[in-house]
Amino acid sequence: MAFYSCIWRRVFARHLSRRLLRDECAIQFGSAEVEAASLSDDRKAALIDEPISDRIRNSFSLIALRYSVTPSQVVQIAPFLFMWAAETSLQQRRDRMRGFRDAETKMRDALPSYLDDAQRIDDELLLLEERSIRRCDIFGLELEGATREFLDPDYGWRVPLSDALASLIPQMPDDVTFETWWLDFEPHYEICRSDAIEWLDGDAEAAEHILSGRLPFRDIPANLLKGTGSERAGWIREEGNRRKGESDAFFDELSREIEDTLAATEDEGAGA
Repeated sequence: MAFYSCIWRRVFARHLSRRLLRDECAIQFGSAEVEAASLSDDRKAALIDEPISDRIRNSFSLIALRYSVTPSQVVQIAPFLFMWAAETSLQQRRDRMRGFRDAETKMRDALPSYLDDAQRIDDELLLLEERSIRRCDIFGLELEGATREFLDPDYGWRVPLSDALASLIPQMPDDVTFETWWLDFEPHYEICRSDAIEWLDGDAEAAEHILSGRLPFRDIPANLLKGTGSERAGWIREEGNRRKGESDAFFDELSREIEDTLAATEDEGAGA
């Protein structure tokens, strides 16, 4: 049961992130109109509003809390910071390709003749990577199909931008983590854990409900936002545990239904 629960949590999360959640804040481009016909499919996909999870929304609030700014101020600087991260990623990829090309001659001389086909395949991947870099393809969409055999069976394609973002961790506070960014999911990172715990008067359990997005800031009663940390922590811990119980029950029931369906299918196959 635990196995199926794990699988279906992932599947359900993917469908939520792609289809069910809708961000009420659409980005406006003023009077400028985007000529969709002139864009590639990848560029068109980049203009589709992606949903923003409560975990990411809470991160905006935690940043605002830590640095005494407003969420809108964080949004205002976000495009500049995203471009900085993207260009850092592209430069890191250029540097790696340059180093590989410099060593390529020696590698070719050492390669046995009976592995010529393997060399050709490697050349195709390298050319794809170089073209991807030239086109500012920070998610590596041009590489995904050619490297399908290397994809994670549960999560899919890990975007190249992940490496650049992970390289920033040594410059960050100790409680900041960055795991990775799968193309079909939001980036998985955590910030401001110590700030959340401090805001909740040292209650790490309540802070976990905030950091995970299980309990969005918008759901916290206004009087508690202005109250003491211990008052906030008590309500958040109780409400968060209630929601976690409901979520666990939902996925447990879903897992049982899947198991029953699979068992019935196997019985039908055996009886045929």
